[in-house]
This record gives sequence, C-alpha cells and structure tokens, in this order.
Amino acid sequence: MCGSDPAASRRDAAWHQSKINNPKFLSVPRARLLESPDINLSGDRYRETAAVQRKWPMVKLGDERFFTIESGGTPSSIVPEYWGGDIRWVTLVDLPQGESFTEIKNTQRTISETGLKNSSAVLLPKRTVLVSSRATIGRIGIALEPMATNQGFKNIVIGDFDQVNERYVAYAVARLVPVMDQMASGGTFKEISKTSFSHLEIPLPPLSIQQQMVVELDGYRKVIEGARQVIANYKPTIKIDPKWPKVKLGEVAEVIAGQSPEGKYYNEIGNGTPFYQGKTEFGEMYIGEPKIWTTQIKKLAEPGDILMSVRAPVGPVNLTIQGICIGRGLAAIREKKIHQMFLFYNLKSMQDKIKGSGGAVFDSISKAQIEEIEIPLPPLESQRQIVAEIEAERALVEGNRELIARFEQKLQAKLAEIWGEE
Repeated sequence: MCGSDPAASRRDAAWHQSKINNPKFLSVPRARLLESPDINLSGDRYRETAAVQRKWPMVKLGDERFFTIESGGTPSSIVPEYWGGDIRWVTLVDLPQGESFTEIKNTQRTISETGLKNSSAVLLPKRTVLVSSRATIGRIGIALEPMATNQGFKNIVIGDFDQVNERYVAYAVARLVPVMDQMASGGTFKEISKTSFSHLEIPLPPLSIQQQMVVELDGYRKVIEGARQVIANYKPTIKIDPKWPKVKLGEVAEVIAGQSPEGKYYNEIGNGTPFYQGKTEFGEMYIGEPKIWTTQIKKLAEPGDILMSVRAPVGPVNLTIQGICIGRGLAAIREKKIHQMFLFYNLKSMQDKIKGSGGAVFDSISKAQIEEIEIPLPPLESQRQIVAEIEAERALVEGNRELIARFEQKLQAKLAEIWGEE
C-alpha cells in the first residue's frame, strides 16, 4: 500500500513522546550505547544512579574538578626484569572479601620501574581509591602508599583534598556496588568500562560534613571488624590432663564413610533427601541449607552426627541437625561411648592437625585412618563440664554476630542518610 496515513503518523509521534516523558522508559543516545564493546540494552546500566537525591550536590566520578579515573595494567609475565621491583602492584587478592574497603600498604606482588614503563599500569598516588571492575565487581581499597594495579581496577585519583576526603569516597562508592554489578558486561568476565564507571555519581557534601560522616562510619566499622576478629579467632580449647587415658576414635564412635548416588538421582527442586558433598557446604557450626537433593539414599547421617571433611581439605568438622545423605567428601561420626559434643569440640580443636594420606589428586583421609585418630577420654562428668564451659564461651562469641548485624544496620542507615534516603 502506497502513501502515508497522517493520523497514524500523529499517533506514532504521540506514542514516542509518551515514552520519553514516562519515567519507566529510558532514552539513551546512540553514542553512549556504542561506548562499550558490546551493546547491553538493560536500562539499569544507563540510568542515572542517584536521581532521587537532592540533599547534597551530585558529582560524577569522571568530574575532573575532583577526580581522575585511571585504569591499571600488567607487565609481560615472560620478562623477569619487569617483576619483583619496588613498586607495589595491587590485584584482587590484596582486597579481602567482606570489608567495606581495605587500607592497602603492601601488596603480594611488586613490579619494577621498567615493568611499569612497558605496560599500561599507572603509578597511583597514595590516598587513591581503588575499585575492582572486572570479574569480581566492587571490592574497594585505599592506597596508603604509591602503587599500581592490574587491569581489573578503575582507580579514583582525588585531585583536591580540600574538597574531597578519600575515606568518604570509599564509603560512597561501596554503596554503588549493586549498580556497578548491573552496569558490568562481557562474555568470559563481566567488566565496567572506564566511560561507564566515570558516569557513576556520588553525593558530595562540604569537606567538614564528609569528615564528620567518616568519623561516625569508621566507628561503626571498627566495632564490626573487632567482632569479626573475635568470631574468626575463636577456637574451642580443651586443657588436656595427662592422667586422662587416650583412646582411638573407632573405639568410642562409629565412622560412616560417604558414598555418592548416581548422577541421575540428583535434583535441585527439593525432591528426596538433602545431599551434601563436602566442606563447601559447611556453615559456622552447623551445615548450611542444602543445594542438591537425591532420591537414592546411599549413606545417611542422622541429626547430631559430626561431619568431617575427608578430602581437600582434610579435618574440618561440623554438625548436622537433620537426616542427610553424604557424599565421598564427608564422613559421619556418631558417638558410642563418649559425649558427642565433647567429641565434636575435641575434633574441632585439633582439626588443623588431622592429616590425610596425601593422594595424587586430593589430600584425603580414609575411614580406617579416622578410626585411628587418638583422643583423650576423661570421665563422663568431666566431659560434661568441659562442654558446658565451651558452650558458655560460644554464647559470648555468638553475641558478636548480633553486634555485627546491629552495627551494619547503623552503617547502612548512615550511608542512606548521605544519599538522602529515608
């Protein structure tokens, strides 16, 4: 059909205008779509990150009045003289998971001046905010000394410390991690482009306000980190009386080796019995929620059984609170002539010393070797007293988990205040 329908044209124009004015729709210039190596049509990637915030002026990380964004680089690994020099070189291993940000003074690897000059790495001044932007998105560090990073970082070099506090920037950028994750694109590894990263915005109050906020946020952070240290370093200890006899574990407990069902019996929809394969599914004290179920029961651990990781690594123990199937990476230990929790805490206190057979592929320990482990055996009443003391200690340690939760809420509430949110 030839010609055009004026009424239809007007309807089309009105439709397009309604989409432009509708906040549920997002219009993105073609040039910006082409900034990245692959075109991602997710609106969240291009939507401005803080349009609702009006308490403080918003500034882009690419605003050169305040910041310069620098990427990193890696010298050639086949040129020895590029490595082992005096220049600190940051990789993801220098930023542990779980922190708001990491203050970095030293790095696991270093490069030489020659390596720096012959790569795209840049020597960053101290007080630079480092942000991982490839594969693992959003781990944050602050450089306490001049250093470089690999190409998996976008680094915020602060140009005017009379207007910007680097710790404030680190806290503010940490709140953008979910946005960064949405923006990232790529095949093998997700990555944020320098251009996209530069478009991220943070609120920027006056320096005196930034400093006040940092003092409060640092206080919360210190409490959280201290409580985490208590949890990480606590290990039940049992003072061994040399008069106590020692027995082999197989004399006082039953050891049940795991056995994996055939693959066709697995599912992820909760059909059958929870199946656990190894230490990766352990929680802090009890095993976590199951991810796999099986309809073919092979080896069943009962509620209260001790679970031991028997390969890669050998020794870590945990408890189960329900009947489960266990694979070849686990063994269940069930008391016969000993207090079960005394046995559990005994094994937990010595788990770093339990050695396997050093298999060719995985370090592993067999059922027979577990049965040969020697443990002290005090009178039953002494076992009960020891368990009661450890349980009292554990109650104090568990209190630190509540402390962490409360102060993380305080920290997030303060960050929400910075961003002008209720």
